[in-house]
Amino acid sequence: GSPPPKKERKPPPKPLFEPRKSGRPSLSDQLAALGSQTQAVTKGIKQSLGVKGEDLGRETAVVLCQCDRFVVGRVTGTFSSPVQFFADRALYAFIHPTQERIDMKMIYKHMSDIQVDEGRMTFRFRLRRPMGTTFWQWFKDDYEPHNASHFLQIGFGAKKDFVSFKSKALPLIRASAAG
Repeated sequence: GSPPPKKERKPPPKPLFEPRKSGRPSLSDQLAALGSQTQAVTKGIKQSLGVKGEDLGRETAVVLCQCDRFVVGRVTGTFSSPVQFFADRALYAFIHPTQERIDMKMIYKHMSDIQVDEGRMTFRFRLRRPMGTTFWQWFKDDYEPHNASHFLQIGFGAKKDFVSFKSKALPLIRASAAG
């Protein structure tokens, strides 16, 4: 005899779905990228809080809160910012509408005419003109210390932050302020 007829081989069945080539990096690469992004975000937060090398690790803020409605004389800040109230100063970022970000360092002993508005949840004060501060370079056209209608303002977005400010930071400010 003749050899048995060859059976036709069928191609293997197609899988029910084709795995997609995602083009995504591996999980470990994604985690490494997230780690570096987290470091960048942390650095950005520290910068927005005004934390400089001098302040890192030395002391913690008495009150830390998110604030808005910043005013300096004629100009209103365009964004909210975290504010750190320390024993002798407040640190925050003021985003000037015509300039860039200005890191504010408000020393309590330079403050006067302190006012707290319960209804609006705002803290207002005026500054005497201490010599040698960069504040006057940034705001020379916006804030006139002898103009009675000019003040600085920090607005609080959350009642709990305002209450915390009044109980913890305000007594320190009043004790240090000029009057």
